[in-house]
Amino acid sequence: MGSHRFHLIPLCVVLFFPFSSFSQTVTGSTSALGDGRVAEWMYGEHIAPIAKLPFTAKAELEMVNQLPDGTLITHNTYNRIARDILGRTYNEGRKWIDPTASGEPQLLRVELYDPTIGARTVLFPLTKIARQWASAPTTGALAGQNSTATAETSREQIGVDTIEGVPVRGVRVTQTYKSGALGNDRPISIVTEYWYSEELKINLLTKRTDPRFGVQTVRVTELTRQEPEASLFAVSSDYKVVNETVPGQQGGMAVSSGGSLAAAPLPPGAFRAGVNGTTVPVCVYCPIPVIPTKPAPRRRMEPWCCKSW
Repeated sequence: MGSHRFHLIPLCVVLFFPFSSFSQTVTGSTSALGDGRVAEWMYGEHIAPIAKLPFTAKAELEMVNQLPDGTLITHNTYNRIARDILGRTYNEGRKWIDPTASGEPQLLRVELYDPTIGARTVLFPLTKIARQWASAPTTGALAGQNSTATAETSREQIGVDTIEGVPVRGVRVTQTYKSGALGNDRPISIVTEYWYSEELKINLLTKRTDPRFGVQTVRVTELTRQEPEASLFAVSSDYKVVNETVPGQQGGMAVSSGGSLAAAPLPPGAFRAGVNGTTVPVCVYCPIPVIPTKPAPRRRMEPWCCKSW
C-alpha cells in the first residue's frame, strides 16, 4: 500500500482593533478650512456641546459633481443628530447612496460626546464595538491637516433668513488659491455659505462649492426643540466597550495617592487599549502542529483470524 503524507498548516485567526484616534470631519463650522482641501465625502453636521439647548433633527447631505462633459454625479444620505439639556451630543454617520436607490442608507457609526465627563464614544453597529476615550470638544478646524498653501480669504454677510422656523444669518467665505499653490495652473476659488442659528449655536445650512469636488450641501430638517430620549446617549449592553484613552494624557486620568497620573478605573465590561490590551492581535485559534522527527517504525500486521484476544 502506498503511503500518504499530510502537511499540517497552522491556522491563525487574528482579531485586531485599530488604535488610531477617530476625528470628526467638521462640515458645519463657521470657520473656513485653511489648507484648501475638503473631504471628498462629507460627514455631516458639527454640534457644539452646549447645555440647555436641546434638539433633535435630521441632517440631509448631498454631493453633486459635474464632469467635464456635463454629466452630473449625485450622492446623498442623512444623519440623525441630537443634543440634550446637559450638552451631550448624538451624531450618526450613514452610507452614501445613489438618489435613485430605494431603502434607508446603512448606519455605519454613531458619535457620542458627553461634556460633563469629557468622554467621546464612537459606536460601530456592524461590529458591536464601542471605542471610548477622553477628548475635548472638536473645534471649527479639521485636525491633522497641514499645508504650506495659503489662500486669500474674504468674508461677507449675505443677509438673514428663516430655516425650520428659526432665524439664521448668512456668511459667505471665499478662499482663493493663486496659480501654483496647489499644483493649479490658474487660480482656484472655494466658496462656502454658512447659515448659522444663534439660538441653537449650529449651522442649519452649509453649502460649499469647490471646482475639484462639486457642490456639497448639509441641510438640517425635521427640527424639534425638545429634550431627546435619554437612550440615544447610552451604550447598549450588546456593545463591547474598548477604552482608547492614551496613558499620560490629563483627560480621563486619575491622580494616585502619590500625586502621579494613572489611568482611571475602567467601568465593568470595558477593556484597556494598548500593550496586552485589545489593540494587540489576539490569536483565537492557533494550533501547534506536532511533526515527528523521523517516521514511526512499521509494525508487522497479523492476520485477523490468528490474532490473540
